[in-house]
Amino acid sequence: MNISELPITEAIRPRPVYARFLKRMAFDPLEPPTDEEKLDAIKVMQVLYPGTFAIDKVLLAEAERILHESDVR
Repeated sequence: MNISELPITEAIRPRPVYARFLKRMAFDPLEPPTDEEKLDAIKVMQVLYPGTFAIDKVLLAEAERILHESDVR
């Protein structure tokens, strides 16, 4: 089988926090955070704090932004 014959999948997607970050960086309009984004933001903060790698810090900042925008306390 040739590699060009393989089907293209959309099963692998960026996590919700990173997807929102990408939208923000592209200046796409953002709706209020979804429940999925809020839950992922909480997971990001639980797992990645304190950030070790640059991407951790990006995700942590976006997670904080999501929770701030949704007024979660």
